[in-house]
This record gives sequence, structure tokens and C-alpha cells, in this order.
Amino acid sequence: MKNKYIIALVALVAVSAASCTDFLDRSSAIQVTSESLFENESSANAALMGVYDGITTGNFCGRNTMIRQDIKGPDYMLYNNGGGQYLTVEYSYRESSSTYGEAGEIWLPGFRAIKDANNFIANAEKLEQTALVKDMIAQAKACKAYAYLELTKTFCYPPAFAKSDSKFDLGLPLMKTRDDNIEAIVNPPRRATLIETMNYVKELLTEALADIDNSRKDVGYWTTYGIKGMLARVCLYQEDWTNALKYAEEAAAGGSCIPYNQYVEKVNQKNQSESLFEMQFNINDHNSDRMPGYVFNQTMGANGRRSGTESKGYGDGGVSDTFLALLDENPKDVRHGLLHEDKSSTGPADVPLSECKQGVNGYSARFYYKFIGGLEGSPFVHNIPAVRVPEMYLIAAEACSELGGRDAEALNWLNKVYEARTTDKLSGLSGAALKTAIFNERRRELIMEGFCIWDFLRKGRSFTRDASHPAYVSIDPVNGRNDKDFHKVVAPIPITEMDANPNMRDQQNYGYEAYHN
Repeated sequence: MKNKYIIALVALVAVSAASCTDFLDRSSAIQVTSESLFENESSANAALMGVYDGITTGNFCGRNTMIRQDIKGPDYMLYNNGGGQYLTVEYSYRESSSTYGEAGEIWLPGFRAIKDANNFIANAEKLEQTALVKDMIAQAKACKAYAYLELTKTFCYPPAFAKSDSKFDLGLPLMKTRDDNIEAIVNPPRRATLIETMNYVKELLTEALADIDNSRKDVGYWTTYGIKGMLARVCLYQEDWTNALKYAEEAAAGGSCIPYNQYVEKVNQKNQSESLFEMQFNINDHNSDRMPGYVFNQTMGANGRRSGTESKGYGDGGVSDTFLALLDENPKDVRHGLLHEDKSSTGPADVPLSECKQGVNGYSARFYYKFIGGLEGSPFVHNIPAVRVPEMYLIAAEACSELGGRDAEALNWLNKVYEARTTDKLSGLSGAALKTAIFNERRRELIMEGFCIWDFLRKGRSFTRDASHPAYVSIDPVNGRNDKDFHKVVAPIPITEMDANPNMRDQQNYGYEAYHN
């Protein structure tokens, strides 16, 4: 984000994924080894950019946590089960607690981001507590809350699981202050409960909301609406339906859905009307060819068809038959316009794009151009919308459907998204049918935004991947919790962290092999 390596907040010794050294030679991701001081509001603001930078790295929220959530489910896939794709092991449910894997690539930058936020807050609290300084601390708290929630969605089960079985109640180590990071050097922390972890995320967001600058409109930074959107999300996960509805309604007031006839043009542009908080990137940023758009898509040739010589981008993923069927439920769904020819297509190159039909004569259009923004002349530099108005509408719809006696209100909220995408309105839905419609609209609207697998888990909905997936998997969150691969819906605590933290070695996630040195 905006070239933010201005002030280094933390000195960290990186741990190699291939390292086989003793744990004494390894550094825990939750420890802090140095301090960074600043003396005025100007230097504090520069340091704050480093806090934002921590949550936008490709190995964290800039790619991995988002992609992992989607490829664990039935709607998005990798094109083959081997090769050089990102998160191949996670897609094919081959995680192991004895290797570093993608779990380490997420854990390390996640807790580094939390550590950076703690450093920033500790230093900023030494300054005169002007409204500006309080606002900067609030932004840092919101970044920290975002990091904790993304780590929770990667390494923990949804709160509903913890309510039914204590073995799913492991949360994360709670590093609340810089002193906690320093203490961790000599006394590494244990994992808190999931309930404690989620409550801490809510506490951070509530504190941030109290001090955030209410006049800020730039969605590249945390605003009142963005923080309320995060609170709505957390309350949804906690099944606190009343507050989920309250915060979602308040957050949604910060924007509006893109008009139907402008959707394809504007959905992947930066700072459009639906965004409440966006992760900002430019052509000089660190993610480069690791942006989600570059990983999953390829550019088109001059004729609108994919060209092996002209294409750029890895093109490693695409939507499944199951997702295509969801879109096809309404032929007017404008999101069809995000589909582009994928690398598995064998359709004749001389056929005009206007004559190409999905699944006919070898033509395949599974690339989903949700994140192709073309910022600064690059087809794959794009912002990542992290909190959006349509999500708020769907949170409000789900909350109303769960509160009882408010199905008509739930349907109205659902139609705010459905009508924007199809020009039609749904009618006559209530009870279980309404809940299913809301669930499926979340799948259509929020694909590639990091919600998929937790949505299936928290709502107790099973799935079996269709034949378009190279990797078969069947997940049943209600009756299949003891199935061989079910536990791999969450990531294992990485071996490097277990090596560095003896106090957490008996807290590996359920189903994974216990720690052994």
C-alpha cells in the first residue's frame, strides 16, 4: 500500500520453510525483538502506513487468506492437482502439521502484522493524545482486528463449532500489547479460547470505532463505515443476530451497489461505490505478480480470445460447474460478464468471441475477472475490496432470517443485492428456502473474497465437489466431523511455531498429528 516501508517497526529473523534446525535456532512469529520510536504526528503517520502494509502482503490478506477460504470449497478450483500453483496443498486437502506449508506463510506475516500494530500503538500512546493521534491508534487497532480475524478464519473453526464441542474451541495467542510480545520471548503464550479470541476482535473494533475520524471518506483507510462493517461480520460469526443487523445497516449507509448496466465496467475499479474498505496497491508495491488477479487470470488477446503468446498471468484457477450453475439460475445475472476464456479452453482460435459458448466445441470460460483493475497500466495491479456494501446487505438479510418473524425484512435486504445483479426481485420466500437463497447469494456475490469455507462450516451445509474439480473432496460439517480429511478445513499450527513455542505444543488443531521433535 502506497510504498509504506518508510519506518521499520519490527526486526524479525525470517524462518526458512525448509529449515531443519533445532527450535532454539528459530524465532516465534509472535515475539518482538526491537523497538521503533517516533516523536511527532508526522513520523507516526509514516509508521502507520507500515501497519497497513502488514495486512496487505501477498502471504497474508493480500492473497493467501482470501484464496485459501475459496479454494477449500466447491465453487472455485485450481486447474490441476500439482505443479506450481499457489495453495495447491490446501486445495487438495493435503495439509500436514509436520511441514511449514502454506500455514506458515499465513501465520508468520499475520502475527508480524499484529506485532507491528502493537509497536505502533505503544509508541503513539506516548504522544500528546490529540484527535489525530487517537484516530491513528484507532486505525492501527482496526488493522490488528482484521489480522486477528483472518488468522482465526484460517486456523480456527467458526464459533458455532465451539458451542457444540470443546475440541473446536481453540483460538489464537492473544498479543494485546507490545509488552506481551516482549514477554513472549521468555514465556511464549498459549492459545486462548475461540470465544476469547472473537471477543477480543470485537473489543478492538469497538475501541477503534470510538476514536476513528468520522469525517474520513477515503476507503483506502479505515473509516467509520468500514469498522462498522467489520463489527457486523464479527457479530454474524458469533451469531449475535441483533448486533449483526444493527452494524450491517449502519455500515451499508456508507455506499451503494453499482448500477446493473455499469457493473462489469466498474466492479474491479478502485474505490467504487460498493467499497467500505479497500486494500490499496500500485505498480511499485511488493505483491507484483502475486496479486490474486495475476494468479488466477490471464489477459485476453486483441480478438477477445485467450492467446498463449499475448497472455500474461498464471491463470491457475477458475470457477466450477457448480458455480456456473448458480449464475445460470438467472440468465440476466450481470456477473456472467466477469467470465472469460480460461487456459483449459480448446475452442478454435479463429472463432469470434461473440460465437463462443461455454462448454461448446471446447470453449471454456472459467476465468472470473473480479480483480482485474489495470491500475497504472498493469492489467494485474488491482485493489482488493475487503469490506463491501453488498456483504452488509447479505449480513442484514441473514440476521433477519435468523431472528424469527422477520422473513419479509430479510427478503427485502436480499433483494437489494439480487435486484442490483439481475434487475429482478425474489418473492414468496420464507423459512428454510429463504435461508438457502441468502446462502447462495453470498456464494455468488462474495466468491473470491475469502468467505466460502467458513460459510459452509458455520451454516452446517455440506458439499461434494463436482467433476470439474481436479481434486475430489466431500465435506459434511454436521455428520462428517470425524471423516478422514474433515479437520483440514482449517490449517494446522505450523511446525516452526510449535518448534519455537513449547507452551503451545499440546494445542495443535484437532485431527492433525501431535507435535514431536
